[in-house]
Amino acid sequence: MVAEKPSMDDHELSWLLRDAIGLSHLGRRCGALLLLLCGVDAFAQRTYPGLTQRRRFEKFLREKLPPHTRIENFSINIPKTQQTLRIEEIFYKYLHNPMIHEGAHLDIGKPHNFAVYLDWNDGAVTVNVDNDADQVILSGRWIVEVLANVIIDAITNDLTTDSKGTR
Repeated sequence: MVAEKPSMDDHELSWLLRDAIGLSHLGRRCGALLLLLCGVDAFAQRTYPGLTQRRRFEKFLREKLPPHTRIENFSINIPKTQQTLRIEEIFYKYLHNPMIHEGAHLDIGKPHNFAVYLDWNDGAVTVNVDNDADQVILSGRWIVEVLANVIIDAITNDLTTDSKGTR
């Protein structure tokens, strides 16, 4: 008898991904992004429990983001703060923190005084540095897709490792 291959639903954190996908299909993209950021936090905690939240979040993404997203020496200038940061640092400082800790709605259509905004429109540029407006605009759809793939890969890795009994 051959052991059944575990499914994505067998993983204890799969609900984060399922609910994020469900919210995204309902047009609740910010809610989807929040769950995906929580998923990254959860996997980062499991992977690097001895690091601070920020360090483990950034390290996890640095290692798990697709290569075309984390090209070595690829940094983005944040005009408002005059900082040059890697994408995983931007995800933590300008998405994770304001959304999770402040309840910020970073939609470009609802501007406040943020350094980084999200554009949810079809065809939005992945990363747009607008020096005149002192802001960076990221494609919200792109971020959701990238983070969902990071979570899918992490779940798949856990299930594959668990099923081989090497964990």
